[in-house]
Amino acid sequence: MSDAIRRRRWTSAEDELLCKHYGTISAAKIGAMINRTETSVWMRARHLSLDKREEVTPWTGAELEELRRCYATDQPREIAKRLGRTPGAISQQAMSLGLVGRKTLITQSTVHDYFCAVTSAEQAYILGLLAADGCIASGHPRVVLGLQAKDASLVEFVRDRLCPAARLSVRPDGYSVLQVTSRQMVSDLARYGIVPRKSRMLMWPPHLGELQRPFLTGYFDGDGSMYLPRDRHGRERPGWTVCSGSERFLVDMKDYIRAVTGVELQKIQHRPGADLWQVSVTGHGAAVLDEFLHRDGVGLERKRFPLRVVARYGVSGEPVRAPACAPGPVLKLLPVTDQKVLF
Repeated sequence: MSDAIRRRRWTSAEDELLCKHYGTISAAKIGAMINRTETSVWMRARHLSLDKREEVTPWTGAELEELRRCYATDQPREIAKRLGRTPGAISQQAMSLGLVGRKTLITQSTVHDYFCAVTSAEQAYILGLLAADGCIASGHPRVVLGLQAKDASLVEFVRDRLCPAARLSVRPDGYSVLQVTSRQMVSDLARYGIVPRKSRMLMWPPHLGELQRPFLTGYFDGDGSMYLPRDRHGRERPGWTVCSGSERFLVDMKDYIRAVTGVELQKIQHRPGADLWQVSVTGHGAAVLDEFLHRDGVGLERKRFPLRVVARYGVSGEPVRAPACAPGPVLKLLPVTDQKVLF
């Protein structure tokens, strides 16, 4: 048997098979079932604390109930510590009860074909958000989305659609992070330019047709901001800006916005001190864009202009249903606050 076979990582499926059969059939036979050596099986069994000579303590009803309650959410070693048993005993008993572990549950809940065909405003919005703030892990079929703490609910929103059973992690800086492992999802996202180190090569997706609008809304919620500068009379004016590492992306985005809204964005500029490009608009154009982007009912409320500001430009700021983009509202738009600057 080659070194590559001996050294490959053990999968959760192989561990489950080992826990099920170790002690009932020989290590050599188990190895033959999964194309591993007998020694490899012995070493893995020791790592999982599968000791055939261990005195078997009968399981109580309370222990079985605890196992059923938490096996889908907790690690076997955590449960073993609480119950005073080995991780191997936990895995074996869970197998006999037909329980599904956390890793298996996450895999089963992943919607691998979510981006196979982008046909709804919801899908296009999430696609735009990933184009802005998502990434593909280098060397791994993993989609990652991380947003600051105040947008944790948006990460949960995406999690519930891509992989409902996934756990969100929180970084020391407060960012809420979602990770979804799926080769098909990574492959489908590549068609839209969402690949490892995508920042400088991201392209605008004209093939989305009418769904370019919710795509732009998602991108704006990720890499855009609204602000309220004051004019010479001291009145607040709406300001709208988007940044990207790809100048070409902003050029095509600017052309799209001009074609569908008539709004002419300002000249694309290189942001000082950062490897980023940005484009902005203030006044009436910003108010028009705010209303245009939220016609599908998707988007972060905190990135909308206060009604008292946009009303001066004859723009209501209310979400309007657009028949060309379905389904209905997916992110609830709450009453707009009077915050001075929202990023």
